[in-house]
Amino acid sequence: LEELASSTKDVEQLGGIYDQLGEIYYTYVHDYPKALKVYDEIIRVSAKGLTADDRFLGYIKKGDVYCRIGKYGEAIQTYQILIDQSPPVHFAHKTGSRKIRSIQTALDDLRNQERAIQAYEGSPRAIEAKFHIAELYRSHHQLNQPQKAIEVYEEILKRHGDTKLAPEAQWRIGNLQDKVLNQPKRAIEAYQKLADNYPTSNFTAEALFQIGRIHEMQKRYALAGQIFEKLQQNYPDFWN
Repeated sequence: LEELASSTKDVEQLGGIYDQLGEIYYTYVHDYPKALKVYDEIIRVSAKGLTADDRFLGYIKKGDVYCRIGKYGEAIQTYQILIDQSPPVHFAHKTGSRKIRSIQTALDDLRNQERAIQAYEGSPRAIEAKFHIAELYRSHHQLNQPQKAIEVYEEILKRHGDTKLAPEAQWRIGNLQDKVLNQPKRAIEAYQKLADNYPTSNFTAEALFQIGRIHEMQKRYALAGQIFEKLQQNYPDFWN
């Protein structure tokens, strides 16, 4: 794709190539500086023949990348440019406005939870506040830092592995590595920790199912079959 981008003269094709590159850098290899450059290129070449919607999507995705690396001021500025360039009834204008509100609300919530941790240090209330912070980082519609969320969940597990929130924290780690960061090997390890450490948790059957699904997707059919059989035997009432 990089070779094609450097050689093609067709603006529409170039836009499609950059869009694919941005998705790879952002979603799969997590090279966020390169993703930012690609989305800047989409915005640049949109003036040469791409549609306004292509340019708007470039700004949206650029803002998402800034969120992913914790640069919320730059993200808000990017979304504001989007708002300024699009009519009030357009999806881009509404999307930019919603994303700015979500970031600002989440940052306010983050500060409140940090104060609660300090005020109730070591108590169940403080653990709940820390879990809530992880949720703020986890959500794509709020702070959108999955790796930061994982770090907070891991801190909860390390310090409070017997709390009622621990199984869900372990589940969230596997789910983020599986569904958001596209790290199947790490996801399997996280899901298996849930099954090993919290076998009676409501999340355990789902974790085993996801392990089997990952094996199946990677064509390890014998392993997938073993997991699904174990799931049937040990959790016969599991909906899946």
